[in-house]
Amino acid sequence: MRYCIISDIHGNINALEAVLQEAHKQNIDEYIFLGDYYGDLPYPNEIPMKINELSKQYPVHMIKGNKEDYLIELHTSNKKKWIHKQFHSLYWNYNELSDDHLQFYMNLPNEKTVKYKDFMGKDTSILLVHSIKSRIQNTKFRDFSSSKFAERYDLAPFSHEEYLENIMETIAKDQQLQSDLMGIDENIILCGHSHIQWHATYDDKLIINAGSCGLPLDYDTSAAYTILEVNESNAEENYNVFEQRIQYDRKSLILRTKESSYYDYAKDWCDIVFKQLDTGRDEIFFFFEHANEIALSIGEDRWPLTEFVWTQAIATWREKIDMR
Repeated sequence: MRYCIISDIHGNINALEAVLQEAHKQNIDEYIFLGDYYGDLPYPNEIPMKINELSKQYPVHMIKGNKEDYLIELHTSNKKKWIHKQFHSLYWNYNELSDDHLQFYMNLPNEKTVKYKDFMGKDTSILLVHSIKSRIQNTKFRDFSSSKFAERYDLAPFSHEEYLENIMETIAKDQQLQSDLMGIDENIILCGHSHIQWHATYDDKLIINAGSCGLPLDYDTSAAYTILEVNESNAEENYNVFEQRIQYDRKSLILRTKESSYYDYAKDWCDIVFKQLDTGRDEIFFFFEHANEIALSIGEDRWPLTEFVWTQAIATWREKIDMR
């Protein structure tokens, strides 16, 4: 059985189409999607349409991400209070979604378990969660966020292999992390959210972070997805993990976005996202860090950011980017 695991598409239809086209060549049996389907790029309806088309050919398993939780908040909120520029991306995507696709996203489960039989005929379970932190808290896994990745990489670049070794070393030293992992019933845990692709093992547990299809943040701009091969016949290994990357046409994606009404409405957000697409770095985190510094410098401590702080942050952030 071969599973194709895809997470964090963020409205990037170009990346999703490239991943699916490549995955079709690799004898995939079932597809798994781990949340954050819309937002950041202007294709909120095209993504579920593409997945629905896929589901007519293959079994598809899906859960929601934090972006889909935002839809639930927006759906129940007072629309007259939708005035904050920093949320223009969310407002636009909500308004563009068809009723069917909106309900589809909101009704997705937070978690799901997929079952299969291993080579000994034993029932084995795969846990699907958007963020590993929903099950593992107050451990060193918090150091493997996209912002921490960027801080470390900017100081001293490292290879993907070195990163995987660092994760394994962290698990080996963190007893709370080990305890949390062993407290999970399922043998295999699939997650996304951090936009960093990795996998690790501990005892009889396998953890896979599929990375981000649409907005990778590990300094590699190619779309990420992972293939999990579970062996249902007698074999030395119960499973094999194949981390995959595929280039796609980012230039046409950015050009089409600039020509859309989304760019007119959420230009500030789009420009930061474009920078992320070009660098594979968590620019949004550092932008908000920069914005918070401006807010504190004038004695403000509010969320959402005031329009004055947002405007100042955008202007000075562009200067920073130009100087980098």
